[in-house]
Amino acid sequence: MRLTSRTPACMTAALCVSLLGATVAGQNGSQFREWKVSTIKAAPVGPHAACGSLVGLTDFELSVTTASIVAASTDAPEFCRVSGQIQPEIRFEVGLPSAWNGRLYMFGNGGYAGEALDAPGRVATSRRALARGFATAQMNTGH
Repeated sequence: MRLTSRTPACMTAALCVSLLGATVAGQNGSQFREWKVSTIKAAPVGPHAACGSLVGLTDFELSVTTASIVAASTDAPEFCRVSGQIQPEIRFEVGLPSAWNGRLYMFGNGGYAGEALDAPGRVATSRRALARGFATAQMNTGH
């Protein structure tokens, strides 16, 4: 095999692509591993307030702007979607499934900071967690 001046550049590019591919493939692959196993054994928990009444949970630094039931779909069960803002500019959203497994799945910071709460990747992540019974919480950290 004859080495040309482009061979080192091609090999470097191939190495970078393979490392990037391995890194991306490893992301979020195990986030729900052992999701049925919980070390906490608590009494069954049910809703303490109607979904729509959560809009009233507003004070000086927190405003719940919407709270409504989202009907079940093929990728998520019925849940209460609560959205709001923490002063000065942090937007948040919480998903409260009707059949809660007693656990919370928080996401949306790090690489997601500044992204819209209804961005397709965020919606897909939330739906995967809700389908497994997790309550979900996300925010944009004020970006």
